[in-house]
Amino acid sequence: MNYIFWICFLLIFYSLFGYFVLLRIVSEFIKRERIVDNKYIPFVSMIISVHNEENIIETKVKNFLEIDYPEDRLQLLIGSDNSNDRTDEIIKKYENERIKLFSFKERMGKSAVLNGIISKSSGEVILFSDANTLYHKDTVKRIVRHFVEKKVGGVCGKLLLFSPNERNVGGWGEKIYWSYENKIKELEGKIRTTVGATGGIYAIRKELFQPILEGKNVACDFLIPLKIAQKGFDIVYDNEAIAEETASINIKNEFVRKMRIGSQCFEMLSFIIPLLDMRKGFISFGLWSHKIIRWFMPFLMMFVFITNIFLLDQPLYQYLFLLQVLFYFFAFLGFVLNFLRIKFFLFSAPFYFVAVNLALLIGFFRFLFTSPKPIWETTGRGEAFRGKAREIFKDK
Repeated sequence: MNYIFWICFLLIFYSLFGYFVLLRIVSEFIKRERIVDNKYIPFVSMIISVHNEENIIETKVKNFLEIDYPEDRLQLLIGSDNSNDRTDEIIKKYENERIKLFSFKERMGKSAVLNGIISKSSGEVILFSDANTLYHKDTVKRIVRHFVEKKVGGVCGKLLLFSPNERNVGGWGEKIYWSYENKIKELEGKIRTTVGATGGIYAIRKELFQPILEGKNVACDFLIPLKIAQKGFDIVYDNEAIAEETASINIKNEFVRKMRIGSQCFEMLSFIIPLLDMRKGFISFGLWSHKIIRWFMPFLMMFVFITNIFLLDQPLYQYLFLLQVLFYFFAFLGFVLNFLRIKFFLFSAPFYFVAVNLALLIGFFRFLFTSPKPIWETTGRGEAFRGKAREIFKDK
């Protein structure tokens, strides 16, 4: 019981804090020298898969038109996955040689939509984005400057989140989470390669794209860069290439999103097994440290709590158990305060942490017993973002 307790406890601590500290230390001694060329202007195809995004799609198209990049070197291809609202109608108002709509009459799922429209793209560089991800004007230029280096197979930009309601624990927690994720991705990229990418803002060389297996509930922004890294190419992180999104509008939406991500994570395990071999070097180390341990965090938390009960005859474990009970009690208070629209860090942080790990656990059982379909529904972010989009981007 002692061994199980401390192994699980240390894995939790390492994944949450230790990996970041280790990256900070290593990055001071090991840094990849990156070559960039601000005058490098390859043809870029921005790819978006959408379903029922009438609330934000026009803002997204207008944001695309404001990007500071030669018009004859940038196109926007939108795959509409059987949208039954005004999404297609809105896009058609802007259709021209640069902006093209591909309307799928049956729900295909994101993988199938991306496969379909990438095959019709003209760009040397494929830039993946989302309908609710809005770019700063110079973002595309900052991303493509890295592709002058042949060793670079992909580039991940920096995603900033803002919460439309500062009392919303879901959006507040997600905002903190992404801030931390950005720092980890930046450090990984400095040392060797970023593990995975940010779905709304990453680019790859088209020649390295491998069609995604359709019919599977997987996270494309995770698998596509990993397949490229598996070939020996680096995924670079650029913290000056910035895009912004709204965070989850409430904890319920964040919970549903984390459940979907959870089921995707366990679905993807079978696809990344070859990369988990520690002989693969940094990419394997990063996967274990940054992803795999996190995916199993709910189980580690349960093991720590249960084994602690069996060790209560020792004073040290009595204190540790009391701290755990206090942590979960604070999480419960955060749950209550969330209903009252009160956000207090001491309670809100434990509540968010427990909620997202519970969602991850449910996602695991969904993966085991329900075989989730590879389709998605909008979460209301577009509506929250639309009203503030012009204000956010007027000077960027």
